[in-house]
Amino acid sequence: MKQTKILLESDTNELEIVEFRIDEVDSLGTVVPCYYGVNVAKVREIIRLPQLSRVVNAKPGVEGMIKLRDKVITVINLAKVLNKNTGDMVADRVVVLEFNNLMVGVLVHSVSRIYRISWKNVEPPSRSVNSDQVTGLVKMDDRIILVLDFEKIVGELCSDSALRPLDETQLLQGKGDQDRSQRTILVADDSPFIRNTLCGSLRAAGYLVEEAENGAEAWDIIQQRIGSCGQDVPISGRISAC
Repeated sequence: MKQTKILLESDTNELEIVEFRIDEVDSLGTVVPCYYGVNVAKVREIIRLPQLSRVVNAKPGVEGMIKLRDKVITVINLAKVLNKNTGDMVADRVVVLEFNNLMVGVLVHSVSRIYRISWKNVEPPSRSVNSDQVTGLVKMDDRIILVLDFEKIVGELCSDSALRPLDETQLLQGKGDQDRSQRTILVADDSPFIRNTLCGSLRAAGYLVEEAENGAEAWDIIQQRIGSCGQDVPISGRISAC
């Protein structure tokens, strides 16, 4: 299933997710369907699992490597990462993700379809789920889709390359001797892993940093700043959806 080009108008307040399943087996041996999602912007393509090469002494959750045309990419067994008992079920679909200049494959049991949904149907994860791995809950008519924090998942398994901390010398490039404590940067990202990494590096470089969990919250902060100052306020930021 090759991803097709999908466009969203900026004022629709919608996002698109690819829904997939990682099923598990309960104590009675019954298969329990579990629904997950990922922002379609991170999905390069969806393929059947080709020949897999195992990796010696790989981290738990790393299934192996596959060759995808001219590239060799790491394949993550998402069932192991999520600590699921899958019994004899075999995951034979690979969702190929690309973000942060990294390409990685994720093993799943099945892929349903792409959904365009309103942000009003997305809620922050409740305490009953592992919020470290989930960025949001999508309410469908008959089920709930958990949107996973792949930046965190991949970052922990591939820490050397998934997300390099910002280099202070890069942050200061071209700034001379300006007082960074007078500059405010707004960082908006639904992934706590990404947000904490960016904010930590920026604060270490001497900047004032404000945080927002999503674009809507970031926009409210900007509007408040403009309203309180009576003029445009220069705020830099990284804003992404889940």
